[in-house]
Amino acid sequence: MPLVSFRLNLSRSEAVVFVLVGLLFTSAGGYLLYTEHQATARADRVEATIVSSYVVERNAGLADSGSHFAPRIEYRYAYEGTTYTSSTLCPGSGTGCTGGNTLESARQTVAQYPNGSTTAAYVDPADPSQAYLIAPGVTLAYFVPLGMGLVVLLLGVRSYVRQGRRAVPPR
Repeated sequence: MPLVSFRLNLSRSEAVVFVLVGLLFTSAGGYLLYTEHQATARADRVEATIVSSYVVERNAGLADSGSHFAPRIEYRYAYEGTTYTSSTLCPGSGTGCTGGNTLESARQTVAQYPNGSTTAAYVDPADPSQAYLIAPGVTLAYFVPLGMGLVVLLLGVRSYVRQGRRAVPPR
């Protein structure tokens, strides 16, 4: 007997929606993990100097009346004799390495990189103008959409298959 058991009675069209939403979330999480891995796998470590470091407030949009905060850190680094400036914090396409979008988390990140200080930055040798400041390893936040997507996808497939079985008349 399973530890947790529940029935999800979806029509075939609802099951298809579950499958599509599950695919969307799974794809988004997979894409974020993939781009982060690609960026970190080939990066060279260089010394960077913090040019400016502060917190910015972003309007969350129409659906959310609250504000989101983000660290804004600009840094200068040299790679193979050329000097570059960047404000990219995280590798890949996501921003999960900064720890959230609250004022407190943004302030904590900014406090780690005071103006004029030196720190490590990570440069893409194929395109030295692309660098990032925070090397997070694997960002666990990206597993949330991946995991949610897989669960919703599996529930949708399961419901779709069960509806198909019910539609077949017994012999």
